Amino acid sequence: MTHQPVDQEALESRLRTDPHLAEIAECLGSVECWVVGGWVRDRALDREPPDLDLVVPGAEAAKKAAATLGAAWRTTPRLLGKPERAVWRLTGPRCKVEIWPMESGDLEADVLRRDFTCNALFWRLPKGPLLDYTGGYEDIKNRRIKAISRNNLGADPVRLLRAVRLVATLRGFSLDPRTMSWIADLAPALVHAPRERVGAELLALALAPWAATGLRECATLGLLETAGPRTQPADFNASLDTLARLAGVEPHPAPASVTHNRPQAVLAWLASGWPVSTPKDLAAFAWPRDLARSVAIAASRNDEACEVVSRNPAERREFINRCGHAFPTVLALAAGNDVAGGGCPQPWRRWWRQWVRSGPTILEPKPLLDASEVTIVTNVEPGPRLGQILKDLERVTVRREIRTPAGARRWLRHYSDGASSEVSPSA
Repeated sequence: MTHQPVDQEALESRLRTDPHLAEIAECLGSVECWVVGGWVRDRALDREPPDLDLVVPGAEAAKKAAATLGAAWRTTPRLLGKPERAVWRLTGPRCKVEIWPMESGDLEADVLRRDFTCNALFWRLPKGPLLDYTGGYEDIKNRRIKAISRNNLGADPVRLLRAVRLVATLRGFSLDPRTMSWIADLAPALVHAPRERVGAELLALALAPWAATGLRECATLGLLETAGPRTQPADFNASLDTLARLAGVEPHPAPASVTHNRPQAVLAWLASGWPVSTPKDLAAFAWPRDLARSVAIAASRNDEACEVVSRNPAERREFINRCGHAFPTVLALAAGNDVAGGGCPQPWRRWWRQWVRSGPTILEPKPLLDASEVTIVTNVEPGPRLGQILKDLERVTVRREIRTPAGARRWLRHYSDGASSEVSPSA
């Protein structure tokens, strides 16, 4: 779907007849309430709006509106931020809703403090009018992301990332040249932005349909380095070919590894440029735990994966086991990097086939012997040493160097005698 902008009359008709907005207007009665931001923008683009921002005149009005809607929807509003500018957030039957107090009770001042003109269209519930003090409708028609002012960007540096995220989300949109200049100038300020909000924007960018376009723009504007979990040298331009493969713009040697894994792979590409070695390095971004773990493992094991890919099947199986469920992300990133650097795609395809064929049994191999039998064979009581024996037994099982209970017993006797922990595959 191209999401062609609708004319202003059609936009107003859609807002006037929107059943969700009509329900809110009925709940709030005579309270002055304006719909702002992405909801109006997306209606103008014939898109389904994801979230709804409402503006009411003052903190008390915001509190009352939140309580009224919360009661109607049988949900509890949450208060976020400082008292005078606190935002009420609640989940409605169709989307998440935020209720903001108007800036000093002055509608025009509230409009002019916003981030981009496309987000500064105001619609009064229930019947209008539509206010456009900044030329936002014209910018939507021209598919242009234009900042309202340089000061507005500087006041909240997360908006620098948001501008690029909108480019990656809205088909055919581009940054206004002056806005692009402001973002490049203000990029160092992103270092001081709250990491949790930066992390949310990065995740949304990775999920966007045109993530590669947005991240290339970030690299050009100097945002990627300052968006990282800590300030350090980084060079993303050298790996933009890898990004293109992860985002589906260029062929990837194992395309299935990124089909359902693209956001993790794109974020791993980012993390490898910062660089990141453990999930703790990403903790400030407040990403879901499993996501952060996959991203950190992929970022830190890229070089190792590029070495192991050409080794024998046993070593590849062991590497898969050590990566756990992060392995598809590891392979997606490493294969994209290797092929972008001139490597051969065939070993990566072979490794992906091994994962598809045997992944579950590699990650969770069925024990050949239980712990009690291992204790009997080795004469080692439960404790750290027995734990190490069980771990080594699992390793050679994963490598398929032992495949039967009898082979496991022979291996344990060798192990107890101090012989090599490696036995022949025929064991």
